[in-house]
Amino acid sequence: MKRLLYINLLLLLCLQVYGQDTTRKVWVSGAARGVLYGDNYSLENTTDSVTPAKLNSGHTMVDLTANIKPNSQTYINATLRVRNDYGGFWGAGVTFDVRQLYVKGVVANTIRYQLGDINYKLTPYTFYNNDESAIHIPGAFRVYKDMLHYDMFYQEDNSWRQQGAAADFALEFSNVVEELQFNFFATRQNPTDFGLTSERIFYGGNISLLQSKYFDAGVNFTNMMDILGTSEDTTSLHMPVQSLTAAFHIDEENWNLNVKAELGNSRVYVDKDTSFNEHEDYFYDFGAAFLYKPYELFVDLSYRDVGPKFRSPGAQSLRLNYASNPFAFGRIGRDQDLRALALIDLLRDASIYNYRLSSNLQTYLPRYGNAQPYGVATPNRRGFTLVVGQNNYKSLYDLKATYQSLSEIVGQGTEALRAYNTLRLNATLHAGSLISSYNRAIDFEFAYWNENTKREGQETFENVDFTNTSYSVGVEIETINKLKLIYGLMNIESSGFEYLSLRNSSNEIVDFLEYESNVSESISAVGLKYEFSATSNLQFNWQVSQWSNSDDNSLDYRFDQFALMYNLKF
Repeated sequence: MKRLLYINLLLLLCLQVYGQDTTRKVWVSGAARGVLYGDNYSLENTTDSVTPAKLNSGHTMVDLTANIKPNSQTYINATLRVRNDYGGFWGAGVTFDVRQLYVKGVVANTIRYQLGDINYKLTPYTFYNNDESAIHIPGAFRVYKDMLHYDMFYQEDNSWRQQGAAADFALEFSNVVEELQFNFFATRQNPTDFGLTSERIFYGGNISLLQSKYFDAGVNFTNMMDILGTSEDTTSLHMPVQSLTAAFHIDEENWNLNVKAELGNSRVYVDKDTSFNEHEDYFYDFGAAFLYKPYELFVDLSYRDVGPKFRSPGAQSLRLNYASNPFAFGRIGRDQDLRALALIDLLRDASIYNYRLSSNLQTYLPRYGNAQPYGVATPNRRGFTLVVGQNNYKSLYDLKATYQSLSEIVGQGTEALRAYNTLRLNATLHAGSLISSYNRAIDFEFAYWNENTKREGQETFENVDFTNTSYSVGVEIETINKLKLIYGLMNIESSGFEYLSLRNSSNEIVDFLEYESNVSESISAVGLKYEFSATSNLQFNWQVSQWSNSDDNSLDYRFDQFALMYNLKF
């Protein structure tokens, strides 16, 4: 109660100063949201008299942010979330949370710092928040993704939200080198329980050299470690990762060329634990990107080799907890079987998402991406990636095609190696630009993704053949000013046989789990979206979600759903 009282007093003070102080040393910003879902569940191939068929859910929420500038070199941000889940009548379901709190500023006009909540990233091999799914999400469903990412602090720059401290500064030079940039951070991963769990931190930084507009290079370092003496545990985990980066740039009138490289290594060891098998490994990644400016044509070719024991908790941690169960309709059927994660859960269920770094390689589902589940830092992979396309040519269309050919470096349980082949196509057409008398938006988007995993050997158990195929379609037509008619379709089919690796606490493979999938999923939606402004909109979706599995014991189901969503940022 005391904390709530202090927060309310702080907000009242901020509102008062905001209304009186014209210098704007204190002002209020934030966001508001109202969501209402209505779900109707049914089984496709049998009846279910146990599971309630209908579920209504939703919430209203306001984030109030106090922005405070006590002086020109200090900024304080404190965000209070007030949320009411539907079903909590007369204030019974209202919760108050401190969503965000940090202080940042400048010391002696030289060193910038931030304390509290920080968003940070380095490179895709050292500290990077990879996207959660390989499936393209069309515009009709993007509102779900935006709400989830906002709640989980996932940023477009793929940074991780952590709690800790960060500092950076730069040195400028008059010749040879233009600038040296220094960036450092330290975050707390978990507190001690004063028993057998030690304080764990994740820290690192980089030093970047900007030689000129033609060349830059950098040194990156991260480490996850336990602090000895913070508990009764006498062992301490260490997971250091270091890398070197270099890039050459040539920018001419009609074209530019960027050549880049990153190479490094990782090490995992535990102090004072003779039973832990220490291991270390390497990675390297080389590539070049060419852009022809008059037609916005681009080509990007890269090759990478990531060792089988490469471990980087900052780059390999997953957003999704694939081992969890969905919150809505978690059990279905007369036997109340656990329902597996589906596309609709990836769009709407915040409880399956993660904001913490993991020291172990987490479990993943091959049907949502098997070639590189941990991003480009996925261990035991080597091969090339080719990307070609055209960027927003004459504001009319975007095209992008990606082909990836990867293979394992060492076999798992056999000397035979898996091969991974991936094809991805993305296209957007702004058809309204083709109609001279029509001054409103008509946009079409299409995406296709195919991924095949194959391993062949002399023994039957060596054979693996698993395929994912997905396509997405989106349509947005502005009928009257600011009102859009929207349509979206997402479909994914997974079929074949694969093995999942089971690992011990040392991240070593100790067994394999058979994984067979013949699943087809789809979500289609039609709706309306009204944009009050660039930061405020109201959207209604009517959609159908379907899941089917060719397994004879499968419970194929369908959700008929509506969603009403209002979002505002101020």
